[in-house]
Amino acid sequence: MSPRYRRAPTDRLIGLFEPDQFLGRLREPLEMQVGGRTISIDVQFRERDEVMLYCGQTRVLCLRPKGEGFVAHAHDTYSEQDCAVGMLRLWTSADTPSAFATALQSYLANLRVGQRWVGKEGGVQVRWLGNDAASTGALPWVPIDREVVLGHGPKVEGHLLKTASMEPALEAVRSLASEEGWKAPEPLRAGNEIDQLALSHDGGRLILVELKHKSDGSGSAYAPLQVMRYVTEWAAALEGPNADEIVNQVNALARAKHDAGLLDEPPALVEHPEIQPIVAFNEPPTDKVQGRMAKVLRTLQENVPGPAIDKLQIWSWPDGRPPERLDVSWGEHGAST
Repeated sequence: MSPRYRRAPTDRLIGLFEPDQFLGRLREPLEMQVGGRTISIDVQFRERDEVMLYCGQTRVLCLRPKGEGFVAHAHDTYSEQDCAVGMLRLWTSADTPSAFATALQSYLANLRVGQRWVGKEGGVQVRWLGNDAASTGALPWVPIDREVVLGHGPKVEGHLLKTASMEPALEAVRSLASEEGWKAPEPLRAGNEIDQLALSHDGGRLILVELKHKSDGSGSAYAPLQVMRYVTEWAAALEGPNADEIVNQVNALARAKHDAGLLDEPPALVEHPEIQPIVAFNEPPTDKVQGRMAKVLRTLQENVPGPAIDKLQIWSWPDGRPPERLDVSWGEHGAST
C-alpha cells in the first residue's frame, strides 16, 4: 500500500471555526498555567476531522465528530478532574457557541497538567511552534503539523525499517559507536513520529524537524540517524505514485489552518519539493555532543548515498536570543544568515 498523509479537514469543519460558529473560540489565543508558566495551547487537525488541543507535549482535549455535533474527550488523567464536568461530553446543535466557549475557558483555567509535559522537549516544542511568549526572534520556517507519521495501512509493519538504505546507515553508526567507545544507538522503531512538519518560507522545501532538549545529553549525537529515518520514508513517498496527493494534502492542511485562523498566510509547497531535515534544540548542546553529531553525520554521508542527509541542519533557540544555526562540522555555533 502506498504511503498517505491525510490530515486536512473538511470544509464543514473549517466552517465551524468562523468567529460566530461553534469552534470559533479556538481561533483566539488559548492559554493554560502550568507550574507558574503561561503555556499557549496548540490546535491541530487530525484524520477524520478530529481536532486536538495540546499543552506542550500532552493532549488536553480532543474533539471528535459525531452526527451533527462532536464529542469532547480526554485522557483519564484529565477526564477524572472536577473541571471536566460540563466540558467532556457530546455537544449537539442544541448547544450554543457561547456555551462551548464558556465551558472550554473554565476547563483550561482549572485543569491540572504535570510540569513534565511543558519542560524539556515539551518546552522545546512550544518554542519551535512559535507559541512561546518568552522567545526572541522569528521562526526560520512555517510549522504546519506535529507528531507526524505517514500512513501505510495495517498490513505494512515496519515499512521504514525495510527500506534499502536504513540498515547500512544503522550498521555504519553502530560501528562508529564501537570504535569511539560510545553507548550504542537505540534500535530504530517503526511508527516513530516526526516532531514537526514545516514549510520553507518560499515553499520550495518540506522541512522535517526533530526536537531535542540540551539535557538529552550524548544521546542527541544520534539525532542525524533518527532524522534520516524520516528523510528516507518521505523521500520514497515523494517519489512514489501518491506524491502529488501528499503534496496536495500538505498544502490543503496549511490552507485549512489559515482559513480556521490558526496560521498566517502560508507558503504553497511546490510540486517537487526538496526535503530539509532539521534537528532543533533549545540551548546549544555542548561542544562534545556537537562533535559527536558531526562524526555521525559524516558517517552517514560516507556510507549512505543520497543528497537529503547532506542538507541536514542543526539549530538552537536559546532564551533571550533569536534562532541560530549551528555548524556541527566544527562543533561550534554561530548565528545563521
